[in-house]
Amino acid sequence: MIIVAGSAVFDVDHLDEVRAEIRKIEEITRAEDGCLYYAMAFDDPDKGEVTVLEQWRDNASLDAHLLTESLKQFQARVIGHARDFSIKRYEVGAGQEVGTPEG
Repeated sequence: MIIVAGSAVFDVDHLDEVRAEIRKIEEITRAEDGCLYYAMAFDDPDKGEVTVLEQWRDNASLDAHLLTESLKQFQARVIGHARDFSIKRYEVGAGQEVGTPEG
């Protein structure tokens, strides 16, 4: 399994536009083969801070996503509004349960 995690900070003057683009790319990407989870959440809208979290079946699925026209268009429309951007790919082996809430 592949996890993609990171953050971005967008210019607050363009947040409405960025949010609309995020909603579009989330919907498109969630329908892609191999996408298990895909979301971008505004942690602090007043500062334009966004957390990115994705889960992919494998590297091939993520690599295919990175070549899609929809992602290229998303990047072209929003990257100019980003002041900071850091996203990393992690390959995850066997997981270990961290526990369950006490009932």
